[in-house]
Amino acid sequence: MSQEESLVWEIGDRPRLPLTVLRERPSSEAKLWPGAIPAVSFNLEGIDVYTNTDCPFMCEHCFLTTQELHTKDRMDLGTVEQITQWAAQPGSKIEEITLLGGEFSIHPQAADIIKLVGNTQKIDGTFLRPRIVTNGGKPFQNLLADEEVVQILQKSRVAVSIEAANPELNDRFRGQGAATNAWRTVDLLVEHGIPVDINCTVMRSTVHDAMRLANYAYHKGARRINFHSFSPIGRGHNLQDEAMTSKEWGRFCDLMAGYKSALKDDYGINDFTVDVEFAYDYGVPTVEARNACAIADGTNLQFRPPVRGSKDCAVLACGLTMPDPDKSAYVFRDGNLYQRRGDSEHRLVGIGAVRACCPLPFRQQPEGEPQPICVYTRIDHGLAVKNAYRVPNTQWSILGKLAFDDYASERDGNQ
Repeated sequence: MSQEESLVWEIGDRPRLPLTVLRERPSSEAKLWPGAIPAVSFNLEGIDVYTNTDCPFMCEHCFLTTQELHTKDRMDLGTVEQITQWAAQPGSKIEEITLLGGEFSIHPQAADIIKLVGNTQKIDGTFLRPRIVTNGGKPFQNLLADEEVVQILQKSRVAVSIEAANPELNDRFRGQGAATNAWRTVDLLVEHGIPVDINCTVMRSTVHDAMRLANYAYHKGARRINFHSFSPIGRGHNLQDEAMTSKEWGRFCDLMAGYKSALKDDYGINDFTVDVEFAYDYGVPTVEARNACAIADGTNLQFRPPVRGSKDCAVLACGLTMPDPDKSAYVFRDGNLYQRRGDSEHRLVGIGAVRACCPLPFRQQPEGEPQPICVYTRIDHGLAVKNAYRVPNTQWSILGKLAFDDYASERDGNQ
């Protein structure tokens, strides 16, 4: 197979995302438009920095490819410092830098990176916050032995990735022992006074466990749970059947809206956030929200580690184009951000074109069903869903209360 060839899989009438074979050529060959782009040009409160691609887990649904996980590309401390200084430029709205991978905690300089970001002061006197996304394994637990790391994270937050309350179901996708380690990490974070979020990728096999997972997270001391829909990219391309349709996801949104209502109205719980990715157009209240696009609107940046033999970092404007960083919208070079010329994410969406929905092929839905909108769009479900699948308001509350009571009974029975 030549370097420029792509692999395309199809199942039924839903094409998989073409995965361009990763090339060994360094990103320094990228052709760039002249003129560095300052951070103030973007509508950003945070950026994602993928410090490394390696991970001790090989999750079946990972958005990275197996090849990427084996390349062990890593940013050095100098590159992270350059990105941090770019984010802290005068006028920048960036307040938070999310550190992830791969598994961020196995980076040999993970503690130093946390300290570097957390000790970076902006011109207004505030400090950047390092947010960590982790699988909760022992390498991350070891980071908590560093007092300065703990002090910095107490002012920020950590997101632990867990897919199900049922340990066997979670470990089916994440590997044996993953659930035990992840919940142990949640306990440690709570003990250290570090704000905890739970990140959950919802799949057909796990959706029935979602409310139970939310209940478990709340009772464990988490302050937030973030549900997002599974995208069959990277290693996940083999799990096409786990991807929910827009109709299925709409029902899930409705049910979680009822769960949120039950927490507030029946239990008076106001300190636990349930965040659900909107994903599809269920009656979006504004044209701006329907046509939103992270690539075109500059509302998302993901810095990738440089490939071996290069110091350049691909910078993606949309995480769903992750399989091909050589088509990233931007490149970070020598401390500056530049727009990539030629075939890139910008060409994918067509800057200046009228957008009706997300153009990525694997997200398209059958005619007549809700079509995809940008996954980075966050809309209040009460304004947008409008009970799209006719789950009665009373049933919303009943379903949420039953799920919460079911967990409480199980918990009390185990004490």
